[in-house]
Amino acid sequence: MMKRWLAGLALAAALVLIGVPVLAHGGGEEENLPAPLLARQALAYLQQADTYDVYRVRAKEKVEDALNAKDSGGIRYEPLEQAIVALRERRLDDARALIRSALPAPVDHEQVPFYDVPLEPRFGGTASEWALVVAGLVAVVAGGWIASEDRARSHVLGEVTRDV
Repeated sequence: MMKRWLAGLALAAALVLIGVPVLAHGGGEEENLPAPLLARQALAYLQQADTYDVYRVRAKEKVEDALNAKDSGGIRYEPLEQAIVALRERRLDDARALIRSALPAPVDHEQVPFYDVPLEPRFGGTASEWALVVAGLVAVVAGGWIASEDRARSHVLGEVTRDV
């Protein structure tokens, strides 16, 4: 019973350690994304805004993030400001048109990818990332150990009950 309790405690500690870097970071990287990408994300949210109002609110937040982005990426700010007003007034078609008009024209589709997402590896080898890898491995090993202990106990108990 004590081993099972310790294994559960170790698993809970591993799960808490996995969540700590996410909470410490703030959860998002919106401030590092270029404004055109944030505007495209707003357009993606607006695809579902006719059905669910929460997507209209998320689209408005993305447009506000695009206005505050460090990397303007050639976006026009005036249509974005008008799009926020249109979103507040629930004029979704006008908001879509304004956001599209704010986007810079791509130079060449072969040179500039549609989403402008940099293809860089996400694993940077920082201490928190290695801690996540180790915590994941510990969780897998602990789960395997618990499963083997349960299987061994049920086998032993099965033999004891057959003999009696």
